Order: sequence, then C-alpha cells, then structure tokens
Amino acid sequence: MRQFSPILCIAIVLASSTAYAQSPYAIVAKGTEELIRAYDFRVRDVSSVIPASPGLTTACGKVGDGSLTAFYCPASRSIYVTDKTLQALGNKYGPEGVAVVVAHEYAHARLHAVQGFTKNIIWSSVIDEVQADCVAGVYMKNATPIPISSQMVQNAASLLENIGDYLPLEKDWHGTPQMRKRAFLHGYGEGALSACVASDDTNFKKVIEKSSDVLQDQINNPQSELNRILKWGSGIIKN
Repeated sequence: MRQFSPILCIAIVLASSTAYAQSPYAIVAKGTEELIRAYDFRVRDVSSVIPASPGLTTACGKVGDGSLTAFYCPASRSIYVTDKTLQALGNKYGPEGVAVVVAHEYAHARLHAVQGFTKNIIWSSVIDEVQADCVAGVYMKNATPIPISSQMVQNAASLLENIGDYLPLEKDWHGTPQMRKRAFLHGYGEGALSACVASDDTNFKKVIEKSSDVLQDQINNPQSELNRILKWGSGIIKN
C-alpha cells in the first residue's frame, strides 16, 4: 500500500467522521472535497456520490464503467466518481491524483456558478476544461492546511498532462497535454481564483460583455477607431 503524505492523512481524518467504510482513496476523495467546500463558498451546495456505482442513473445520464469516470452534472449540481477510477488514479499517481480529479470536478461546479459553461456559447468544451484545470491548481494550493510537496504537485500535473488530447474538432475537446499541465501549474503557482477566468471578478461572461462594449464603441465611433489604428501602425513603422 502506498504511504500517504501528511496533507492527505489530514484529509482522511476530516472524512473519518462520515459513514465512509470505503477504500483509502475514496476517503482521500471525501477529505479533499470537504477541504474545497470549506475554502470555496461557491461550491458548498454541490453534492457528490463518491464512489458512484457504474450504471447509476443521474440527471446527466448513467455512470459509466471506464477507468476514468468522473464528472460534474450541472442539472443536479452533483459530482460522480467511480471506485474503479479512484483506484486507477491512486495506484498510478498517488493520493494527489485522486485529489486533483476531485478538485477538477469541483472547479466545474465553480465555473457553473460564476458564469455558466462557455461550451454553450463557443461550441467547444476546451475553455471550460482548461479553466477547470487552473481552478483545480488553486484548490490544491489553498484548500489544504499545509503545503503539498513539489513532487505531489508534479504528479497531479502529470495526470492532467497525460489525459490531454489533440482533438480540437471534437466538441468535448479537453485541451492538449501542454495546455492542461500549464493551466494547472499556473493556478497552483498563482494561488488565486482571479488568476483563472473563473472568479466572480474575472469570468468568461464578463470578458464577452467587455469585448462587446469595445466592439460597440468601435462601431459607433469609426473615425476615432481608424485614427487609433493609424497611430498604432505609425508607431510600429517608426520602431
């Protein structure tokens, strides 16, 4: 059995008062979510089924039986992760692998709360997924009473890197390996939700609204916009 780190032992202690007669990785998952819920009021209304039984009917369809079956269901604000997934992640990446996947799903719940999902606007899921990786990094940095080791951070980043893909034409594209790893490390390094496009002050909806205001101003004032562009172009030439 893999030796657990101090931080994840604390997560186990936090979960020990619940009715979790489950595997150590299931207890780590429960402890992780309790820490995240304490840190982020935006996800305290989220429920979870961990571990979730394959075939379980949810508001978003049935739970699958894959080696990586973990998802957030916006219809019920619920998270589902199977025991098979917990064991596969824990055995390969350690308890931190379990923790980062739980953090990623809770990050989706935060995105849902502050802005809705960008896939409903731009067709692709990629921004939602990469931003969830960023928020997961913030959670891993802050939703713990003591810092996790640099090796644990790299293990978590490696997991996300390894499940990245190069399928940009797929609606459910999750981002390239490099995108996912860098987003997670960025969130962890900055340690602030405002560093991701997923906070109350900085979210995709506000970015779109601001862009719309700028576009409308350009339409209403074409001459001033043309002058600005010409001035900018002249500056480039001079330099």
